[in-house]
Amino acid sequence: MYNSIFGRKTFFVAVLLLTFVTGSTSLLAQQTNGYAAERERAVRLINEKKYTEALPLLEKLSADKQADGQVFLGLGLAHWSLQDMAKDKAQWKQTRFKARNAFLRAGELGVSIPEIDLIIANIKPDGGDRGESDNPQAQAAMEEAFPAFAAGNYKKAVVAYEKAATLDPTHYEAALYTGNTFYALKDYDKAGVWFAKAIAIDPNREIAHRYWGDALC
Repeated sequence: MYNSIFGRKTFFVAVLLLTFVTGSTSLLAQQTNGYAAERERAVRLINEKKYTEALPLLEKLSADKQADGQVFLGLGLAHWSLQDMAKDKAQWKQTRFKARNAFLRAGELGVSIPEIDLIIANIKPDGGDRGESDNPQAQAAMEEAFPAFAAGNYKKAVVAYEKAATLDPTHYEAALYTGNTFYALKDYDKAGVWFAKAIAIDPNREIAHRYWGDALC
């Protein structure tokens, strides 16, 4: 099983959105064709968290011309919820790639949900995680830092995060988390330096701007 820290961090979003898939079930119940019955069954499986059983049914439904945004939302949720069952990173990325495409199609068909937009933004076009560095050594340092930060060991975490940010100076999250850890250590000057580096990497992402503002207060 391939496990990703970043994948697990956002898994709860899919769980919270299952009720949204149910939203149009009452409308489907009024229909009499076989497609509607299968669609209703797929919704029920998703709500029962039977993602493995729901997936092939949703893939079949999504290939039909009757498929609407809710079907693709369900398909995306099934793939997203099963990502940590992947045997290796290649399969993990492929599962996330399929989830991203399904979510994008749901959006094209009128299903717009902020939480889903955040998931899409977290997935690279090839299925990778934007929170992961393409530099293996930098990623290893990120994975070392995360549990240390979660445990409140900020001194250990900042060393690892800064190492990651130095090894991969194009990695937004490494710079951001380095700044955030210095902020936790109340070293606001160094926090500001790293927030500025994150902004330089991607000025269009607002979080580093907001964190830097907090450091200046």
